[in-house]
Amino acid sequence: MVSASTLQVGDELIGTVVRIEPYGVFVDVGANRKGLLHIQTVADLYKKFIDGEKGLIEAGLERGARIRVAVLKNEKKRLALDFTSD
Repeated sequence: MVSASTLQVGDELIGTVVRIEPYGVFVDVGANRKGLLHIQTVADLYKKFIDGEKGLIEAGLERGARIRVAVLKNEKKRLALDFTSD
């Protein structure tokens, strides 16, 4: 397990969706804290409205899904994630 404080903006990681909330999904990227992939980030990628947990699951982000993400922000003990450009 890596310390989340060592992760830098732009670092690309493979993670597993561990929790789905109405505002986004929490992703385990192997760090000592989970990262949040916000629902607006998903909506921006798909260029459509994502309706809460149901919409996230329909977008393929069900619990256990493996996804490639990048560190968007890492401050105040919060790890924000984004999709990679690949």
